[in-house]
Amino acid sequence: MKDQLKARSYRWSDGSDGRPKSWWIEIDEEAVDTSPSMSVV
Repeated sequence: MKDQLKARSYRWSDGSDGRPKSWWIEIDEEAVDTSPSMSVV
């Protein structure tokens, strides 16, 4: 799993900077879809 995440440019936060331990990635603001999602009921 670690190698797959690294291949997709994810980084590991080990928690030493106060953030939770986690894999994370930076994305451009334009890449985030902020429109309301439509759910089918």
